[in-house]
Amino acid sequence: MKSYYYLLNKIKQLLATTSENRRINLKINQGKPIPFEWGNITYYRNPDKSAFYHIKNSTNKIHKMVQLIEPNPNIVFDVGGNCGLFSGFAKKCFPSSKNYCFEPSLELQKIITHNCPQGIESHQIALSSNE
Repeated sequence: MKSYYYLLNKIKQLLATTSENRRINLKINQGKPIPFEWGNITYYRNPDKSAFYHIKNSTNKIHKMVQLIEPNPNIVFDVGGNCGLFSGFAKKCFPSSKNYCFEPSLELQKIITHNCPQGIESHQIALSSNE
């Protein structure tokens, strides 16, 4: 009986966490960017096997990372931009900042254009400390 209540509480916690982290609606589009809702805005993930995992588990972490930025930054760099979620979230939180997103993958560049509003410069290059 104790394990039943434990499981019931875990389910309640999961449902509460899901609602706290905003409702994520998933649509499957074979081979196309996968749209999902976050804070009443549609964002996109790259259509790979881990996309659904990252939508459910990484989106909130990325949003929390943006909240660690000092208030009102002049410039925000997103190095290894992947699909541009960090850049998009940062621009929404700091609309007056100048944002730069660096991602070498051409396929991901296409998704970055969906996730990054005007005011974010996207560059198809890799940045490294080595030449």
